[in-house]
Amino acid sequence: MGEYDFAFYWLFFLPALLLLFSIYFGSYLIKKFDNNDKDALPRPYPLLGHLVAILRNRNQNIVEWMCEVVNKSPSATFFLHLPLRRHPHILTSNPANVQHILKIRFEIYHKHRKFGVVLHDLCRDNVFLADGQR
Repeated sequence: MGEYDFAFYWLFFLPALLLLFSIYFGSYLIKKFDNNDKDALPRPYPLLGHLVAILRNRNQNIVEWMCEVVNKSPSATFFLHLPLRRHPHILTSNPANVQHILKIRFEIYHKHRKFGVVLHDLCRDNVFLADGQR
């Protein structure tokens, strides 16, 4: 009966130990390989995306930080990877990209209902919320 108690103890102790080790080792790797260059763009990490950079800049206004990151980018476009998301958010201040999205190839960009709900007070039934013929 004693050996079953020992196995039951390890069943709960081992995952907690592995979790603590992975957190410690992950923070060590982030500190070791993190570039401290202020002019460099933040790097995305697997599964975490840009969460490390967002948390590092949490004392700063998040909108101002995103504007600084976009301005540092050579193309004035930045792909913001969020944790556990498949597709990144695209932040751009490039006039050519904005023209492409809003004028040249407007029809290929799908506008989700959430987009319309969030921006309805601002745009009402404007063309920016249209997803086809009106």
